[in-house]
Amino acid sequence: MHANRWHQATAWIVRVLLIALLAVVAASVAVLVILPRATHGTALTVLTGSMTPTIPVGSVVLDRPVDPGTLRVGDVATYQKAAGQAEYITHRIVAINTKTNPVTFTFKGDANRGPDVAPVPATAIRGKVWFHVAHLGTIRDSIQSRGMRATVMVFALIGLVVYAATQVLSIARDRRAARNTTKDGSTATDETAAMSLTFRADAFDGTDPQLIAHLLQGACRSIGGGRVVLTLFGSPERLSELRSVLEPFGAEDEQQLAGSAASHA
Repeated sequence: MHANRWHQATAWIVRVLLIALLAVVAASVAVLVILPRATHGTALTVLTGSMTPTIPVGSVVLDRPVDPGTLRVGDVATYQKAAGQAEYITHRIVAINTKTNPVTFTFKGDANRGPDVAPVPATAIRGKVWFHVAHLGTIRDSIQSRGMRATVMVFALIGLVVYAATQVLSIARDRRAARNTTKDGSTATDETAAMSLTFRADAFDGTDPQLIAHLLQGACRSIGGGRVVLTLFGSPERLSELRSVLEPFGAEDEQQLAGSAASHA
């Protein structure tokens, strides 16, 4: 009874973590892609601490287009530093001069001692800050700087962790059920096959291949030449699933082992 409750609680925790992970990913996509398109706005990363603590370094600020005539002192807005340059500054408006043509705005970072050097014409205003999300900009810029391959690796590694957690629960449950149904007193196991995959040692984007093998309930050995072999165990269905999960990492060779070779300590 207690074992069943423990497994039920563990399965519930895994589901909650998976739902939380999916929620974080969905919210990030909404902030970085969906909302900017829906509002014709822009999601920008804050690179300096001039607006701390209001807006920390590494945050993403979501700007919405705004009529400069509706801006007021105290609003936080983004302006283009110079025409033709993709350089933007997000500061707070501290003064508005309506006597100039066009109207000019004086901006100041909350953490700066004085206002920005030059008044900003209304034509340079690119949007008013709607809200910001801390740390999201740092994550996005890190992924972008390493290219599309890094993006694929990040999501693939997340998938591996989630898959490993669910498989640990599944294997434990199947083993218990098999032992309960074995009539000759021997220990039954669902690990009836094995598969070896050869990868470059750096294929996992800096993650230790030994850790990957451990997560997937397998084994890892180096074969020299900067390559490693992951040996994975389980039913044919499980091995097929693992092959799909590991596909983004580019296996250089695959070998199916005999059923008797599937037993491992």
